[in-house]
Amino acid sequence: MQGTERTKGKKTFLKKLLTFFLVVVFAAAGTANGVAFGADADPQETLTLKGDGIAKELQFSRSELEAMGTAVVQKEYSSTNNFPSTKTMYRKGILLETLLQQAGIKEDARKITFISSDGYSRTFTVKELLQDKRYIYRADGSRQEVPSMIAFSDSPKGFDSLEDIELTLTMGQRVLGEQTNPWFVKYLQTIEISTAKEEQWAAPTFTKSVGADGVRVTPAHPNLDMLKIYYTTDGTDPSLNSQVYNVSATYYQPQLNVPILASKDMEIRAIAVGAGKADSAVAVTTVSFGGSMFTDLGNYAWAKLPIEDLAGKKIINGMGGTRFAPEGSLTRAQFATMMVLAMGEEKGSATQSSFKDVSSKDWFCGYVNKAAEKGWIKGYNDGTFGPNKTLSRQEMAVILVNVLAENAAATATLEELKPFAAETRISGWARPYVARAEALGLIEHGHMAIESNGTLSYDAQGKALRAEAAVSIYRMLSQKSENTGLIKLQSK
Repeated sequence: MQGTERTKGKKTFLKKLLTFFLVVVFAAAGTANGVAFGADADPQETLTLKGDGIAKELQFSRSELEAMGTAVVQKEYSSTNNFPSTKTMYRKGILLETLLQQAGIKEDARKITFISSDGYSRTFTVKELLQDKRYIYRADGSRQEVPSMIAFSDSPKGFDSLEDIELTLTMGQRVLGEQTNPWFVKYLQTIEISTAKEEQWAAPTFTKSVGADGVRVTPAHPNLDMLKIYYTTDGTDPSLNSQVYNVSATYYQPQLNVPILASKDMEIRAIAVGAGKADSAVAVTTVSFGGSMFTDLGNYAWAKLPIEDLAGKKIINGMGGTRFAPEGSLTRAQFATMMVLAMGEEKGSATQSSFKDVSSKDWFCGYVNKAAEKGWIKGYNDGTFGPNKTLSRQEMAVILVNVLAENAAATATLEELKPFAAETRISGWARPYVARAEALGLIEHGHMAIESNGTLSYDAQGKALRAEAAVSIYRMLSQKSENTGLIKLQSK
């Protein structure tokens, strides 16, 4: 938010004070020597309009803007910042459209960039500022359409208490609560109008986490603090009137940005809306619970959705009939097979193996070979793989992190290691991988890891259960799918 993130106001005041002091000093000196100082010695704010989107370049001094007579208007505006909080302001200035008409704005003008005296800039589309209807929203629930303005006076109380401010872009809100305050470009010096076609925001993506009460869907975007994500949960396309995910900037109140809870079949649609670019395409993700595939998951509600999703995709198998055996362990060969299937890879050559204890006759030979070839899983120093050895939780964490191409040993930070600082059941070689798996959200809390006073209890050397493997693989696939935003939970 420009007004709170920069100390420009103080700097400008000091600059003006210094300039005024120098003018007084030199004026006195000039008068003493018989020299008259002209208008060019008056430090004036100026506003320049330029670019290929207008017929002619214009420049106005502040005094010229203030002297425009009937073109000077007073308007009331409502504004919401990205904390968020809302305020009402009273402003006086020149309508943006009036200045653009004087400069001869062209029909094919598409973008308008506002540049401050310190180089700060923000770009808007012509549609956003000149075509979309914007309003003042009052406390009594009423609204009134207001145009965009270049303001030079302001008051939070009323028009009878206006005070000078530096030239500032000001606009109304298209919907109640729209966070326009960060768009009020202050210390305005240049307006550049362009015929270049506006770009389009990238669509949001989604990540998902599974709990006993359903699936939490979290929208994501690389420019989260520059735009808003609007979403619907009924299958209709979202608009500015839809719910907002990131109601606060991530550096103010991130706790307000709550994931969407899906406790029943749901289709979530989302768009990214921000200044200067066209709204994004609609991103879609679905959550489908379906019927129960296995009958022995009563005590594993927290793992039911991942289990049935992966089983529906033939990544994991049941143990015959409607039995999954969530409490059962699994072998290293079984988990290697799951990883190859989960990543959509073809199994490797089964004619031979580089491991002493893996035969070409073993059903898992091709899968183990592929997992080893990809660098996901390694054998032991004696040349064996241990295909029938029970998989430990820390081995599972290492494999998952390797699949995500995370160089845990080299990049695990002290902050990532902190949650497990008091946990002695993690081998030294596995600790950075476990820490990275936790940072990536691959370790479920409540069953796999237990939280207590800011630390985690985690039996890394214990056996990985089949239910835990399903949850961990599902979370890993959510990480891999983040760029597509499409994860289909199927239970058929």
